[in-house]
Amino acid sequence: METAPHDPAFEAPSVEELQPLFPSYDIELFIAQGGMGAVYKARQTSLDRPVALKILPKEFGADPQFRASFQDEAKAMARLNHPNLIAVYDFGDVEGMLFIIMEYVEGATLHHSAHGKKIEQTEAARLAAGICRGLAHAHQHGILHRDIKPANVLLTASAQPKIGDFGLARPVGAHHGDELIFGTPGYSAPEVLNHPERVDQRADIYSMGVIFYELLTGRLPGETWQPPSSVIGSDPAFDPILRRAMHPSPEMRYADADQIADDLESAASKIRGPLRRQAGATPATPGRVPVAGARPVRTTLPSAKSSGSPAAIAIVVLLVLGGVAALVAVALNGGNEAPPTARPSVPESTPAPKPEGATPRPPREKPAPNPANSGRQRPSEGSGRDLAGNDRPRDREKPMPKPDPEPAPAPEPIPEPAAPEPIFDTFSFLDKGRTALARDAGELFQEHEKELLKNVERFERGLKRVVRRVDRQHRDRGEALIEQVMAPIRGNNRLTKLPIDKLPGFLEGYSGELREVFAEALEDQEKIDRELESQLEPLRDAYVNGISRQVDALREKDDPAAVAILETEARKTADSLPRFIRILKGEDPDPPAEPEDAPDGEEQNKKD
Repeated sequence: METAPHDPAFEAPSVEELQPLFPSYDIELFIAQGGMGAVYKARQTSLDRPVALKILPKEFGADPQFRASFQDEAKAMARLNHPNLIAVYDFGDVEGMLFIIMEYVEGATLHHSAHGKKIEQTEAARLAAGICRGLAHAHQHGILHRDIKPANVLLTASAQPKIGDFGLARPVGAHHGDELIFGTPGYSAPEVLNHPERVDQRADIYSMGVIFYELLTGRLPGETWQPPSSVIGSDPAFDPILRRAMHPSPEMRYADADQIADDLESAASKIRGPLRRQAGATPATPGRVPVAGARPVRTTLPSAKSSGSPAAIAIVVLLVLGGVAALVAVALNGGNEAPPTARPSVPESTPAPKPEGATPRPPREKPAPNPANSGRQRPSEGSGRDLAGNDRPRDREKPMPKPDPEPAPAPEPIPEPAAPEPIFDTFSFLDKGRTALARDAGELFQEHEKELLKNVERFERGLKRVVRRVDRQHRDRGEALIEQVMAPIRGNNRLTKLPIDKLPGFLEGYSGELREVFAEALEDQEKIDRELESQLEPLRDAYVNGISRQVDALREKDDPAAVAILETEARKTADSLPRFIRILKGEDPDPPAEPEDAPDGEEQNKKD
């Protein structure tokens, strides 16, 4: 229902008080009460089916605007019929009290079942895909939910998700006069708070992405993108799906909830076996979700019949938890080091290490020389002289070479002590600062793009002026050449190099003018870029100074780990304006370096 102030004086009527008002239903028990009213389990006598009865305080029914919104909501929900949506059967008004009859779901909310827990990734993908299917059905009927969150998703006894509480639902394109801000902090898309008049189905998709991120990692995402694979070691195939679903700009998100469901199901189908399971991940079955961290997670084999011994299963569990722990350790250390590559269970061409304290096996003795061959000499050998004719001692039998001693087993590497964890929440601190600055820089980037577009248009007009002077016989070819040149430039509104390497014969006489047009446009582009840089400098100074002030405060609190993180961030940003621009655009500020092209064989030979 539409959000309204909670009335502390509201008391849910008892089953006995409510029963006379609903003669067509047998009201069986009271379920819960909240700020929006109370919910009861009942049975519709005519169809002999269980239903959920939700009533609202009479004060809500006395508000004409709220009453109209309530009716719109009920009618909108009644048009929906999907296994991942809670069905609406009826609604009305009894003695000034609004009510709605809904499908009864035997189960708990997703919030109750999975809050704070890391759900096994294929199970999380299944739940998220189901939510997407329900949303897609609602969107196809022109209905937005606008408050997708775990508390509004119920899980059936078979762990099937069902979206309910379309209390903030409204037809697509409908607007309230005052454009109230709906939604829930943490799950709402940026435009819900900043531009509620522009909200469409992509806001629901954003919220669903947050839910999936939370199911995978056990926590809400920060305002700066951090892939779940780097947070918890989940499969990297989910990273681009989540990145697109949760993109700050609606234009960059999925527009169709069915499409993200397809992508989730496809990624999950390629994950084989239990070794992909995250440490601490749990199933999302309602009512049986163990407390996170209470005991080690037991990983089962994928087949229905377990054929492995308890010892073998324990080894698999240790391997899984050990691998994930390594990934998490790298993530906590800043991701600067690649995780160690797991060794195969049976290394090829590698002797197995010997246990400590084991007695080395004595070397195998070689057979003694044959006495029959002891008198033989090579043709060049004499009995008393060397090859130069000098006297030498009589040859003695050469001793047998000693076998190479077997190498001692390599000592076990001593693990480096884990880096200290910061006490201060540096991640949230940087997120808040970056978000505030990105908001301030948004108009600057828009103006910059407009100026670049104008410059490209001027460049195109300059080219056309030159081509118009060509004789009519070649003018069409010249215009076609301009179109060929401009096509890639229009894609990003930037000039990088002279687009025409070799002019056709009919334009050779105009090469000087064409190069002049290009040089002028390139100079103007550089001026536009410098103008943006000068406008961004104060924002960068504010960002770095804010970090420096926080560093000074943390030094007094003896938090060296947080100080090191923030000092690194301040130094990198102060040294690189392009890095700061990536921060403002919501991109990875420290992308991996692109590998350099390897020299071909001929060049390599020259170097050698």
